[in-house]
Amino acid sequence: FPVTIHEELSDFAAKEAMPILQILQKTDRKYFLSFEGHTDDVGGDDVNWALSSARGVALLNKMRELNVPQERMSVAGFGSSRPKFSIDGKVGDALEQARAANRRVVIRVYQ
Repeated sequence: FPVTIHEELSDFAAKEAMPILQILQKTDRKYFLSFEGHTDDVGGDDVNWALSSARGVALLNKMRELNVPQERMSVAGFGSSRPKFSIDGKVGDALEQARAANRRVVIRVYQ
């Protein structure tokens, strides 16, 4: 079945991310930003790679709206290949909490 991938932040994500993005907006121009998207284990690899990349692109686009030059930023999508929490042996709420934690974007600041 076809899956639609959006490269924009949800209202909730925008609200949660904005304080961090505003701080990053003020970083010295010598620093670069990398947005690394991740997914849970649900879905196929092709969808998860696209979704994880779209999560990073959504933050990059928001930073562009804040006038951060694109050449200071990069995006990487890792799909489900780098989980923050293992789902091995988990069921029910514990499984859902681990999956939710694995759906994220890591922001790296480097020189």
